[in-house]
Order: sequence, then C-alpha cells, then structure tokens
Amino acid sequence: MHPISRWARLAISASIALACGMIGAPGLAQAPYPQKTIEIVVPYPPGNAADVVARLISDRLGQRLGKPVIIQNRPGMSGGLGTQSVARAEPDGYTLLMGSTSFTLNPAVYAKLPYEMERDFAPVAVLTNGAGMLLIASPDLPANSVKELVELLRKDPERFNYAHIGRGSLQSLTMESFLATTGTKATAVSYKGSSQALTDLVGGRVDLMFDAPASSLAIVQSGKAKVLALSRVERSPLYPQLPSTRESGVPSLKDWNIYGWVGLLAPAKTPRPIVERLNKELMDIMHLPEVRKQVAEMKLEVVPPNSTAQAKEMLLADMRRWQEIATAAGMEKE
Repeated sequence: MHPISRWARLAISASIALACGMIGAPGLAQAPYPQKTIEIVVPYPPGNAADVVARLISDRLGQRLGKPVIIQNRPGMSGGLGTQSVARAEPDGYTLLMGSTSFTLNPAVYAKLPYEMERDFAPVAVLTNGAGMLLIASPDLPANSVKELVELLRKDPERFNYAHIGRGSLQSLTMESFLATTGTKATAVSYKGSSQALTDLVGGRVDLMFDAPASSLAIVQSGKAKVLALSRVERSPLYPQLPSTRESGVPSLKDWNIYGWVGLLAPAKTPRPIVERLNKELMDIMHLPEVRKQVAEMKLEVVPPNSTAQAKEMLLADMRRWQEIATAAGMEKE
C-alpha cells in the first residue's frame, strides 16, 4: 500500500470541502424570505394616495413577514424617478414600488420613459381604487345634469371651457375622455393646480372641471358649484349621494368608468414565490375590517381579492385605456 502524497491529501480535502459547499448551497439559496428590511418606494410626495396606502399597510406587512417594512418617498418626473429606481433594483423582493394611476397613464403621455411595465415590473396586487372623478360646474352654467350639459356643448361647442390641470393629468385626460365619448367639444384653460381652477370655477371664469371628490366636494356642498356626476358606472359607496355618469341617460356614457388605483409592484425577475407570498399577505391585510374602515376614511375603496396575474391584467387594461383616450383626443406624446 503506497502512502498518500501531500498533494493527493490536499486534493481529497479540497474535494470534500467542495462537496460540502455544494450540499450547503441550496440551503443558502433557499433561505426563507425575508432576511432583512424591505423598502417600499413611493414615487410621489407624502400625502399622495399611494403614500397613505403604503403607510397603512407597512407595519402590518412587516409584522406578518417578520422584518421591518419602511417607506421611501422619491418624487420627481411625474413619478418616473422613483419608478425607475425600482426598475433598476435587485429583483430580490427587498425593493418594491407602490404605484398609482400615473404609472399606467404616463406611457400615453410621454414618448420616452425610463421603464416599461411588462419589461421591468412584476405586479404584486392592486390594493385600492379611487371613488372616481367628480364633474363639477360653475353655478352660472345653464345645465343641472350631465344630459343637459351634453346638449349644451353640442349646441354651442365654442362657447364653453374647462379647467385643464397639467397636460396628461388624471383630471385633464378624464375630461378629454368625456368629451370624446359624448362627441362634444369645449375649450381647455390651463392651470397649475386644482385650487386656482376651483376658485375660477366658483367665480364663473371657467365652466367645468373634473376633480377628486375629496378636494372639491366641500365647495359643492357649500352651494358655490354644481355637481353633475361621478365618473363611474355605479354610485360609489363612499359618496352614495352623488349620481354616476351612467345615470345621466346619455347612451355613450353607459359603460364609461374612470377612477384611480394604487397597487404594489416588484422588479421583474423577482422570484415567483416571493411575489406570491407578498400577494397573499397583502390580500389578507386589505380585507381586515379595521383596514377596510381606514381605507374608507381615506375616501378610497378596497379592490376585491386579485391574484398576481389578475393584477397584471388590470394594469395592462388601464394602460390600453389611457392610450385609447389620448389617441381619441389627438394628443401627441411629449
């Protein structure tokens, strides 16, 4: 029997070490998620709907996952700055995006964006919807219903105007969609924000606008402006006193339905088990009675349970809708 040389012993030791490492490797790769703090990026300033929803679910999600969940606000570029940072993040489940309507609306407005939904993101879940956009009118406008308004605009399309709050904004595209759907016209008057537009509407300097109910309903209730309808096919449970556009009796508005959304997305190529785990936890959280109550207090609605595949289809459908609206309005991309 020949003695084992020093080099042979080293080779055997290395082989054993390599084998042990290979045995241990799957265990390391399959370490349970999460192992560290999770960051949810909100690409808007604090107080935005996506921000308040993110803060509502973060502690509960952290408790269920066993690791802290923190919120990082990264506003800029109409949501593009924070969205891009998540698109470029490691797809490991530790950097997530709380997106909202501008995520699906921006591709209809901007020719070049630093991200693409299908290429760069894996939708996790759609969490909330807005109540819809409120169609309000100056107290001097000689119309008290959507049907009367449509007749008025058809009769004299050059006479009336509407507040235009930022090209490509939800308010602006909702009005563009309304006009295209009803076959009517009105002149756009540009404003930097809702507050000045509302002031001019109350003063009779502008005739119409769409706005979020939460910011404009108080003016309506004070009698300083008229409410014509909410941009939905059904009345909102948050505002049961407000008529839907379907109730107007205008045939082309029968299926017209526009409202915002908030949802969570992960970078593309995030492991499927992680995306599914996040979906399950979020669906459970969003349907807790206390969470539903808080969401309603925010004047938002909890979306029915949806899978990751359903969430993706919802967002793709929303992108298609905004593109159709922009095309119908003859809007050229920036």
